[in-house]
Amino acid sequence: MLPQPRLLVLPTILFLTFATAAGAEKKPVFPVKHPPTYYVPQLLPSISDAAEKIQFLAPHIRYGSYNGADRVNVSSSGVQMFFSESGSTVHNQYFWTWNGGYNAPVTNNYHYSANVSLLYAQLSSLRYADGFVYVCTISNACEMLTTPDIPQDHMLMDALLTLAVAGGNTDVAVVDMAWETPSNKEMKKLKVGDARRVMAIDPGTPGDKAGIHSGDILTAMEGVPYHQNIYGEMAAKCLKAHPEGCTVHIDALRDGAPIKFEVEIKPAFTQEAAQRLLINAAALAARPVASPQAAAPAEAPPASIKLGIRAHNASDEDAHAAKLPETYGVLVESVDKGGLAESMKIQAGDIIVELNGARVSGMQEFKQKLQSGAVTTITVWRAGAAIKLAVPESL
Repeated sequence: MLPQPRLLVLPTILFLTFATAAGAEKKPVFPVKHPPTYYVPQLLPSISDAAEKIQFLAPHIRYGSYNGADRVNVSSSGVQMFFSESGSTVHNQYFWTWNGGYNAPVTNNYHYSANVSLLYAQLSSLRYADGFVYVCTISNACEMLTTPDIPQDHMLMDALLTLAVAGGNTDVAVVDMAWETPSNKEMKKLKVGDARRVMAIDPGTPGDKAGIHSGDILTAMEGVPYHQNIYGEMAAKCLKAHPEGCTVHIDALRDGAPIKFEVEIKPAFTQEAAQRLLINAAALAARPVASPQAAAPAEAPPASIKLGIRAHNASDEDAHAAKLPETYGVLVESVDKGGLAESMKIQAGDIIVELNGARVSGMQEFKQKLQSGAVTTITVWRAGAAIKLAVPESL
């Protein structure tokens, strides 16, 4: 989907970065590479540059206890990474398309152990700390990703920022502090509903210039109790109202005494940089993509295939429930007992996304392909993962 015209007026990604201290919200699995370091992600020249960076990084990205993404899809709505159990044999795959073309075919029926869906519209902040890239959403949930070295961590942030802006989200925020959550006992003693203790702050950052010190306990921002993602949320709101820059107010405690800070917020990149990416996105969206099957010689079609299901076009709610990055495909409402679909292990709630490895946009295309009788594989989306099923040759 193309970004709304208002996004061409002013990007509001912030010139700030923050990080959560190890063990505060979620303990990192891998060792710390270095102390928290402020890093301002840079916009790459184009979507293809960002996609190529993701392609290069995919085998090296770590998530929880998983090393390397076995499958990565990049599209105009988000980035999806699939991880398997350590030691499992899965062919590394990578695919990207910006204009709604086909997805990369899955070459086996392996059930992925973990996946990360980074939908651009849902991202609220990127942050960097202790060698980890934290990707946080508007629901205050954060995914922790890392790579073998610091330059690749920065490369990952650059690529994600570029794709998010090209996807129409110019409200992604970055903050400049590492903090931890005080214990409930301590917050009760301080008589605050929520707060964060500053663990580290880099020289020259907006927070440092405002006078914030390590050990300060941040209690509120613009009058709202200081929760995990409030800095990014409030800073983005501030820039929307004052595009050229603005000031946010933070209440804190230092050695038990109240203290106030005024932090100056500046946009992270220029209007011209955002326009360049949005024009690039519009051009890609207008470019046709041919399925690799289109050039294949036509074979004499067998009889029409009767799956034995009730189905309808997948809605936004269906796609969200199945963790599908985009809304497309056909949702299976029910499966007939003793039918072909049941024998193929298709389940109610599955979204049929591909036939013969080519993307299925909706019911009309789905029916036409089945009626042709030339379907040999059906790919369903189930609980955040694609599963490729073979149609029995006996048909």
